[in-house]
Amino acid sequence: MGKLSKKFVTHFTTIPNAIAQNDELSWKARGIFLYLASMPSNWQFYEVEVAKHASDGRDALRAGLKELEEKGYLKRYRKRNDKGQVVDSEWILSDVPMFDKPMLNEPMLEKPTQVNRTLQNKYLTKKDNTKERYI
Repeated sequence: MGKLSKKFVTHFTTIPNAIAQNDELSWKARGIFLYLASMPSNWQFYEVEVAKHASDGRDALRAGLKELEEKGYLKRYRKRNDKGQVVDSEWILSDVPMFDKPMLNEPMLEKPTQVNRTLQNKYLTKKDNTKERYI
């Protein structure tokens, strides 16, 4: 059995536009986010039970959950006993991406080499008679 924790509290389900309109999330992931957000904090559940509430099935649920995890909207922790068996799990759902390695506010080097370096596009091609070559 798992437990869901949310990092936002409302009396009805609200979904930020940043999630609803995020083109990097599939419709499946957005729908799963909406369903999980509609549940109360500390909701006790089983993944199999969640899968029963949609026609897509367990594999589609798992794919959507993995997508939410990769984009930082969901973190899942599993608690195991001394035999290595999963005994409990916790899912943390957030309306802003959570990452283990936050972006740095300051550059890593004290004196960066160049601030606005010009990048070269190595994929530009130039036709030389019948051959293409990279510039």
